[in-house]
Amino acid sequence: MFCLATPLFRRGRKLPTSRLGASTKYGLFRLTEQFDPDSHRTLRVARLMPISSSEPAKEVLMPLWDATVIYANRRYWTVTGIEREEIEGTEVSLRQTWALAEFPPEVCDDIESELLAGREWSLPVTMLGRSAVPAPPPKPIDPRETGGKSTLGGR
Repeated sequence: MFCLATPLFRRGRKLPTSRLGASTKYGLFRLTEQFDPDSHRTLRVARLMPISSSEPAKEVLMPLWDATVIYANRRYWTVTGIEREEIEGTEVSLRQTWALAEFPPEVCDDIESELLAGREWSLPVTMLGRSAVPAPPPKPIDPRETGGKSTLGGR
């Protein structure tokens, strides 16, 4: 799935909402199973790979180990897991959550046609600086504030 991915934490701490757009990356989301020698078991691993017609490169974001999809609705997904990072010479496991927004179908078609033609693809200008975090739902209407009248326009 081609998508925008916004990590919600940095080194185990929640990022402020104002910084989410700056941390958003884009790529090809993959969820696979892999044996983990540290825990001696098979785990689900989420990866965000670069969109490229050339050889696969290093992940765009650090992989999420023991990944779990905790929300999926239309084009939005939320995946949580453990990020392994080296801090001051010691490998630590930190919680991480990615908010994912699947690219619209027309953008996915553009990506596939560019890759099939052997050309590199770049993110449309209209998608730069976007966050994968969906907009909050509209505030519920309290019938006491409208005097019990319908807000559906004439019904």
